[in-house]
Amino acid sequence: MKMKFSPVLVAVAGGVLLVWALVPVASRRGPRFPASPAPDSPLGALPAAPEESPGAGTAIDIDLAHLRGPMLYSLLYEILSDPALYIGQTVRLRGVHRSFPDPATGKRHHFCFVADAMACCQQGIEFSPAVPDDAPDFPRNGDEITVLGVFALYEEDGETYVHLRDAAFVPLPPALP
Repeated sequence: MKMKFSPVLVAVAGGVLLVWALVPVASRRGPRFPASPAPDSPLGALPAAPEESPGAGTAIDIDLAHLRGPMLYSLLYEILSDPALYIGQTVRLRGVHRSFPDPATGKRHHFCFVADAMACCQQGIEFSPAVPDDAPDFPRNGDEITVLGVFALYEEDGETYVHLRDAAFVPLPPALP
C-alpha cells in the first residue's frame, strides 16, 4: 500500500520545525547529556572559545559536512538540544542557505538548513557570516552552502540563541574514503 502525505500536514510540520529553530535556547526542552564529553570521546576536552575567525587551515572540531540523513539530523538535534557542550567548537556544516529579516529590527538572520532522511523535516543553525551579505558572491536563498564557524551563543532582546559566529563559506573537500 502506497502512503500519501497531505501537503498541508507536510507544510505544518515544516513550519513547526522552523519555529522551533527560532525559539530561544533557554526555553527549549530536550534530552540532557553529560556536562562534558567522556575522556575517550571523539570530541575530547572542550576548549575555550577561540577569538580568531575560522577559515582555510582551521582545525575542525565537528565536521557534519559529509553526513546525510538520520545521522546528520540526529547530531544537529543533539547540538541544538544542549549547546553548552559545544561552545567554542569549530563546526563545518553543509546545507541549504536561507535568510530571514527580523521584522522588528530589520536585521537579516542567515541559516544553514539540513533535511532529515525523508526530506520532510528540516532544522537549521544560524550563522553570522564573516563577509557582508551584499557581497557579489554571497549565496542566495536556496543555494547549497558549506559553512565553517565557531559555535557560540548570543543574546538578543533578553533571549539566548545559538549561531556559528564569523562563518566562512568553504568548498567541500572530496568525499571521505
